[in-house]
Amino acid sequence: MKKIFGILFIALAIFATSCKKNCFDPSVNLVANFDLPIEPYTDNELTFNNTSIGAVSYEWDFGDGTPKSNSLHPKHTYETDGWYRVKLTASDGNISATSEKGFYVSSEVD
Repeated sequence: MKKIFGILFIALAIFATSCKKNCFDPSVNLVANFDLPIEPYTDNELTFNNTSIGAVSYEWDFGDGTPKSNSLHPKHTYETDGWYRVKLTASDGNISATSEKGFYVSSEVD
């Protein structure tokens, strides 16, 4: 009987130490994501649709050197045409997740 308890104890110890933080962490459902406005990006003011899951705070980097935003669905105006990469960091208060998307803004209409 002692042998069985010893084996069970060792198995439990191995399982407990092999599991990473997210094994029992309910925040694994945190997903950062957003939709870009519909193309073409010819309007310099764009509205970003936040589709993140499980987050309580957000930080947007619009990729043009302007101050970051903490809005849920921010509007942002790009002063010059060019390629931009937007980064959204979503947090649940304990961990964070990021999503990045690139696009080209043009003031010319085709």
